[in-house]
Amino acid sequence: MILVFNGCKTDFKPVTATSGNAKFNSCIFIGGDFMAGFSNGALSSDVQHNSIPDLLMSKIGGLSTTSFVHRYISNGYGLNFPLHIPQFSTPFHLGYKTDCLGATSLFPLNDSISINDQNLAANLSNNPYTQNYTDLSIPYAKITDYTDPTFGISYLNGGRNPYYPSIARIPGVTTILSDAMIQPFTFFTIWPGMEDVYQYAQRGGENETITDFATFDATLDKVLDSLVSHGAQGVIANIPDIDVFPFYTFISSQALVLDKSQADSLNQILNQVGLYFSIGPNGFIIIDSTLGNFPFRKAEPGEYLLLTVPTDSLKCDNMGSLGPVPGHYILDKYEIPKINAAIQHFNSKISQSAAAHNIPLVDMNSFFRGIKNGYTYDGINFSSQFIQGAFFSLDGYHPTAQGYGLLTNQFILTINNYYKSTLPLVDITTLPGIIFP
Repeated sequence: MILVFNGCKTDFKPVTATSGNAKFNSCIFIGGDFMAGFSNGALSSDVQHNSIPDLLMSKIGGLSTTSFVHRYISNGYGLNFPLHIPQFSTPFHLGYKTDCLGATSLFPLNDSISINDQNLAANLSNNPYTQNYTDLSIPYAKITDYTDPTFGISYLNGGRNPYYPSIARIPGVTTILSDAMIQPFTFFTIWPGMEDVYQYAQRGGENETITDFATFDATLDKVLDSLVSHGAQGVIANIPDIDVFPFYTFISSQALVLDKSQADSLNQILNQVGLYFSIGPNGFIIIDSTLGNFPFRKAEPGEYLLLTVPTDSLKCDNMGSLGPVPGHYILDKYEIPKINAAIQHFNSKISQSAAAHNIPLVDMNSFFRGIKNGYTYDGINFSSQFIQGAFFSLDGYHPTAQGYGLLTNQFILTINNYYKSTLPLVDITTLPGIIFP
C-alpha cells in the first residue's frame, strides 16, 4: 500500500512533467460517480471539466500521444442520482428558502427537468464519436455493470442508467470493459466499489442491495486481469468509510428537540405503547420490523438520518414524532454494520488485487478520514462539515471542484511515487468551491 497525503501550503513552482517508468501514451478512466465528476446532486458540465480524469489528463498533457475523449452534459442540465428527488434536475445551488415555520435561510435548491425536455433527451441519446471514449467513468455503475451489456440499454427505452447508453460503442451490446479493451491504452485509472455499497446506503437500505462479496471479488479480478493483459499499467483507489460523509451525519437522529409541553403531549399519547420522551433532544421515531406488533421505536445514537429527509415534515408535519420517519430516510443499527462490513471487505480485496496486479493503491479511506479530522491545503481549510467544510458539495456526498482537485492530487502523488514520474499537482486555488449568493 502506498499512502501519500499531507495537509500543507503548496508552493507551485514550475514542474516539468516527466513519465518516469509510467506509460502515459494512451490513458483510460473507469469508475462511478466520483470518477465522473458528480457534484451538487447531478452530473453537469461545469464540474465534469474539473473531474479527476479531466484534471489528471491536464497534468499528463503532452506525455499522452492520444486524445482525451469525454462526453459533457449540456450546460445547465444535470443527470442526478434517483433517490427521493426529481429524476432529472439542474445541479443544486445555494439560495434562500422559507421553511414551514416562516424562517428564511440558505438552502440547496434545484429545478426539475421534464423527461420530455428535448435537450434532456439529446443528453440521454447515444452520441457515437469518431474516436472511442477514453473516459468511461459512469455514474451509478457498480462493478458488475462494467461487464453487463444491458447496462447500455437506453434509459429512454427502459434502461437503468441515464449516462452510459449515451457513450456506449454499441448500446445494449458492448460493455464498459469491452469499450475499454478495444482501445490500445497503456495506462488506466480505476476507482471501483463505491456504488456497490453506497447505492444501498443512499437509499436507506431499501430497494437496493450491497454487491455480494464473492461476486465483487470475482468481477474485480476479471476486470483487472483484462486491463493488465496487454501490458498496461494503472492505479486504483479504495473506499471511504460512511461516517466521513455529511449526507449521513449532518442531521442527527437525536434532533427531535422538545419542550415540556411537547414532551408531555407525546408521552400522553405514546407511553401506552412503550415510547417515552424527555425535555430536550430525543431520537426520532422510526420503523423497526423486528419489534413485532408495534414496529416503532426511537432512533438510537449512531443511527443515521439521511440528508434527503424532508426537513419541513420533521418540523411541521409530526414526522418522527407522531408518525415514523420512512425507512428510506434512515440507516439503522441493522443496516450500518452491513455497510461497514462491505467497505472493509471490498477494501481488503482491492488492496489484495492491486498488489497481485502490480498496481499502486490510492488510500482514499485514509485521505477522507483526514478530511473529516480537518485538512489544510493551499491555505484553504477543508473538513467534512456540510457546506462550510468546502470539500463536499451541496448534496453532502460528492465533492466540490476543489474537492476533486484534492482527490486528483492523491492519484498524482501515488503515481509519481510508484512510477517515478513528475506530474505536477493541481493548484486547488484555481478551482471553485461552494458558491454563495
